[in-house]
Amino acid sequence: MAAYMYFLSFMIVVSFIFLNLFIVVIFESFENSKNEVHLKVSTLAFEKFRKIWSNFDHKGSGYIEVEDLPPLVEMILDEEIAWVQELNEDLSNGLIEKEEYESKNVMFNLYKDHHFLDIAEAAFEL
Repeated sequence: MAAYMYFLSFMIVVSFIFLNLFIVVIFESFENSKNEVHLKVSTLAFEKFRKIWSNFDHKGSGYIEVEDLPPLVEMILDEEIAWVQELNEDLSNGLIEKEEYESKNVMFNLYKDHHFLDIAEAAFEL
């Protein structure tokens, strides 16, 4: 009888512990996902990407050929580099302040360390 009671109490305690650990993992994942909410893609960035994508997906199927991927990435980078050059011109002409320049030019700012999330956020906040 003592063994039966020990087994039953052991199973109940262990199941509660593992259930609580499982719930903690779920809550922690939820908390981490809430911290990544700021990575939303802006409407302008989406429209730019859609316009570039449509150059390769003429049928509107949502798919492109594998060999079209390098030119797609090249076009995206060319547009981003042109945006940065325009930003540099605005700074040199005095149209924007240095603080505004640094806040918009996160990807190419060599004076600071940047986390991946900072770069991704800057890429989509055009």
